Amino acid sequence: MYGDHTIPYEYENEYVRFSISKNKGYISYNRSYLESNLDTRLSSYTPNHNFKYYNEDIERLILSDERNITVCPIEPVNKPMALSNHLEIEFADTIIIRPKFSKKIFITFPIEVGIFLQSRKRKKNIDIITFALKKFTLYGPQNGGMICTYWKSDVFTEPPSLNPLVEGMLELTLKNDTDEWVDIQKAVFDSQCIKIYYSDSLVAMRAEMKILSKTIAETAVNNSPFKKEMEKSLELHDTRGVPIVSKKMIMEWGY
Repeated sequence: MYGDHTIPYEYENEYVRFSISKNKGYISYNRSYLESNLDTRLSSYTPNHNFKYYNEDIERLILSDERNITVCPIEPVNKPMALSNHLEIEFADTIIIRPKFSKKIFITFPIEVGIFLQSRKRKKNIDIITFALKKFTLYGPQNGGMICTYWKSDVFTEPPSLNPLVEGMLELTLKNDTDEWVDIQKAVFDSQCIKIYYSDSLVAMRAEMKILSKTIAETAVNNSPFKKEMEKSLELHDTRGVPIVSKKMIMEWGY
């Protein structure tokens, strides 16, 4: 599914079907989730929650004569709705790291798939698809914290085997610059700093988390692929013309 495709193009897996075709003077795009398969997956996740966006059918008429689309993973903060520019990944196991020490681990992050029309001046996002089940959380105090897209991940010491349509792999280098042992339970990232690379079998990011004090850490995503042959994803904020203010995220309310 990932990569550049010539219109007309159609894709289907066990959860979703979408197609894009050219007609006289316009382009037609259609997407539908296959509800029978999704219902089973959603009920096993949380039977009392209503995930409306997983079964909405989309039909779009696009007045354009473009010939190609790009399908790639994007910043995973748009579904179920775009409430935040931040992603919080909670670790399933607390990590304890000794003073003045650096270690690389592997965690996961949720996948969202962007469908882009290759416009002459700027690529246009026409749809966002996801198979990852996410929630929202508050990072920091109730009177001044930030809403984050929430994801919980196992911690691995070696690259895990993942479904590249559901989960991506985050290679995270932990650096404890303090003189104390510290416990790490989460990492928070600014989505505008996220740099994703992909292949047919893997979606990945590389990042660093630097512990600065007992309560403050700094995260930054590296703009480099996990493997040389991987392609860089389009950045949704870039296609919308949103300027990047900073390349780092300061976690000032603990980690």
